[in-house]
Amino acid sequence: MHLLTRVTGVVVGLVLVVLATLAVTPVAAQQPAPLPQSVAELVRIREDVYAFRYLNHVSLFVPTDEGVVVVDPIGGGGNPKAPLALKAAIASVTDQPVRRLVYSHAAADHSTGGAIFADTATIVAHATAGPKIAARNDPSTPPPTETFAQSLAIDLGGKHFDLEWTGLSPEDDYLVFSYPAQKVLMTVDLVRVRTLAFGELGNASPERMAEFIERIDRTYDFDIYLSGHGPQANIMGSRQDLRDHGQYYLDLAAAVRDAQAAGHADNSEEMVAAVRVALAPQYATWVNFQNGLAGNIKGVVRWSTP
Repeated sequence: MHLLTRVTGVVVGLVLVVLATLAVTPVAAQQPAPLPQSVAELVRIREDVYAFRYLNHVSLFVPTDEGVVVVDPIGGGGNPKAPLALKAAIASVTDQPVRRLVYSHAAADHSTGGAIFADTATIVAHATAGPKIAARNDPSTPPPTETFAQSLAIDLGGKHFDLEWTGLSPEDDYLVFSYPAQKVLMTVDLVRVRTLAFGELGNASPERMAEFIERIDRTYDFDIYLSGHGPQANIMGSRQDLRDHGQYYLDLAAAVRDAQAAGHADNSEEMVAAVRVALAPQYATWVNFQNGLAGNIKGVVRWSTP
């Protein structure tokens, strides 16, 4: 395992690289050696804003003179050691303890592992997320000690942060994290970067998602937003990337309607093929376009069915 340091402008990556072990095979049958795979990265995206990525799950932290603010311990989803790695990454930047740990929502892959910071941190989440996390009864994941309904301001060490409930539905437990001074947002699962939406659009209809994204665009002054997943090239987006993701929802819904009008049965291979052809000129290069489109189509059909 090697520790690499890369400096490009304001971005500093600390990359833990694991090299694959190659089986011994006849020379004629050997495949090209696989590229090193990045397991964990610490990326400095602003002077005092860091993104930590572990196995394609992303956390964010901001050091201050009075402690550190963290969004998500990312200890679930097959990443049980991620909170340990995150704590070590924070210690490589500052000696300050974590004073605020924000759960972006209740899903286990993002909220698991908060116990590692519980001795020093107030744990914050939306009011809807609290009971869901408590119901898991996971000793590694203490429920939030502070919750809010609509919005919450965090002021620590002379720095100001805003949390806002997304309000996609009454059961919704997601929040948007904003650091206005550095024009940084974190939207976790809801607005991805040149990547298809998750699965069958479980959060809201495509039209509702596009409306939500337009509201984020209109409301916040930001230059960078972070997603909660992805390879390094797809965790950090611009305002235009955010707008493009909102447009994807509208284009997807329109393509499904056109396929229905053409007589293709819902979720059939013919419908998927027709939608793929319609969207490919704009979205074929997006992550998961080949494998994720059928699930997105199922979501559109489900949300449009009375």
